[in-house]
Amino acid sequence: MVETIYNMGDDAFANLFNISIPPIAFIDQLTATIIRVQNFTIPASGANTYEVHYKTHKITKPGGKVDVPNEFTFDIRVDRYWLVYKGFVAWKNAVANTNTGSIGNDNILDNNRVPITVWAVDASGDPIPNVGSWTFKGCFCQNVGDVGFDYTSGDPITVTITMGFLTMDDTLL
Repeated sequence: MVETIYNMGDDAFANLFNISIPPIAFIDQLTATIIRVQNFTIPASGANTYEVHYKTHKITKPGGKVDVPNEFTFDIRVDRYWLVYKGFVAWKNAVANTNTGSIGNDNILDNNRVPITVWAVDASGDPIPNVGSWTFKGCFCQNVGDVGFDYTSGDPITVTITMGFLTMDDTLL
């Protein structure tokens, strides 16, 4: 049994991935973002279901909606001068400004939405052969998470970024 497991090949590792976020026209600080991303969670997807009952039987059938939460999160390490953090705050404020309460226009002309792509890589950083990518279309910065300061810690500050999106394309996997 051990030989069978060994011959199956290496496992995929959670730390081997790349992310691509195109530049947002009015935010210069996002250029260093991919270096500071700590983790990325691909949301679960599937179809909603419903039950059909007949006498003593019950079956589950796929429903008429795709079931995807339309948001994903990733954590970033905050740089010393807070440039990447400030970039996400500016993006979030272009969508929903916490100070003024104004909500930005949600259309293609305002450029608040971009595609974000994630793909698995090998240890040398090259894409895995025959494995595609996940592309999240129409992404916008929905939430910039809590900032925690702590006198007892010497660890980097990490912040969770929540992105909303229109559709997830996983057909290239």
